[in-house]
Amino acid sequence: MGRGGLAGAAAYVYSHIAEFQLRSKYRHLQRIWNYLDDINTGAGDDERYRVFCSGRSAGLTALGLERFPAATAIGRRDGSHRLQVYWLAARSAGLALENPRQVSAYRYPRRYGPVAPGFSRAMLAPGIGLLISGTASVVGHASHHPGDLVAQLEETVNNLQTVLDRANAHWDYAHGGPTTTSARR
Repeated sequence: MGRGGLAGAAAYVYSHIAEFQLRSKYRHLQRIWNYLDDINTGAGDDERYRVFCSGRSAGLTALGLERFPAATAIGRRDGSHRLQVYWLAARSAGLALENPRQVSAYRYPRRYGPVAPGFSRAMLAPGIGLLISGTASVVGHASHHPGDLVAQLEETVNNLQTVLDRANAHWDYAHGGPTTTSARR
């Protein structure tokens, strides 16, 4: 992977995204997609997702974000050891939303790694709509119903509905965009 392994690669990529965003007229990150192979390989703090989160955090420090964009880390099995990152940005800030059924990912306890994941559960993006992330069957900060696909899907639908309800409460239908009021928990 070069650049100091996965943490170094993530820090490198995200620091370049931060530099680009600071110069761009589309300065406001709305949604990020991260693709990496063997995402759950490794034990404890050596798990690849945790290592990635540490690098991402280091790379994003230049932006000084008060709110994180919606984001997803997606595992793949191609053996490429390549980190691919795609992002969507806008001229205006979106409204970061959290799911009251879930602990905000950026506030996860230490047991999930040395650095909490840096994403919001959803983003009401101006001119785009609702961008959802990090839903799944998580309640609080733990995945529920391991091994029970139907129960996991039901929990995921409950989380999606909660985020949709929250977004609806912060959508200005007269102007076709998010309200300016805070959506923080």
